[in-house]
Amino acid sequence: MSVIYSNLSSAIKQSRKDLYDFGDSISTNNWQGIEKPPEFLELLNVGFIARMPATVDEMNDQCKPMQPWADEHFEERVSGLPLNPPPSHVRWLKGNEESLKEGKFSHSYPERMHQVLFQAVELLKNDPSTRQCFVPIWNPLDNELSLKNERVPCTLGWHFILRDGLLHCFYPMRSCDALRHFMNDIYFAARLTRWMIIHSGIDALPGLLTFQAVSFHCFKNDTYALGKTIKC
Repeated sequence: MSVIYSNLSSAIKQSRKDLYDFGDSISTNNWQGIEKPPEFLELLNVGFIARMPATVDEMNDQCKPMQPWADEHFEERVSGLPLNPPPSHVRWLKGNEESLKEGKFSHSYPERMHQVLFQAVELLKNDPSTRQCFVPIWNPLDNELSLKNERVPCTLGWHFILRDGLLHCFYPMRSCDALRHFMNDIYFAARLTRWMIIHSGIDALPGLLTFQAVSFHCFKNDTYALGKTIKC
């Protein structure tokens, strides 16, 4: 049994410290559709189990996501609308405009979530004890997009399971940027767990977040900035 962190902030900090202390330098052929990106610092199979707080304020405090974009984009993800591009992309990280082709991204999270999310809500509502409540993001077409050197989702999906009055979330990622996106990803997972509770009407609180990233990384030239995040 893994160590269970009492809060998300401790889990985020320790994961970054592990990358800083034990990460390997690697080069890749491309990154998000960009050929020959800079060198990376990478650690494989980074994961944790941590308790999720009950309120949005606590989630903000523990994760410190990129606000106000994070709240705006979360609402886009759960809007039920296939937004591509989502309006909040203009406040996203610099450089993402290069990924737009004919006014759209190769994918967007609202676009991938707009149908499956509400089906998952109904599944949890109809059978709170289900083991089948999964919200997928990755789909088989993403292999085809990869072959075309298009951007593909970093998130594979979120699995929810209710036990003993707690809704737990399993969150697997194929790839996670430890410095630029990690805190947002964890915040979105916690917010989504709370959202599932509210919209399914189950009597529960957010439980444990089990996170797993196959590739946990940052750009090698961001190592100093990474170090600062684990010293504060």
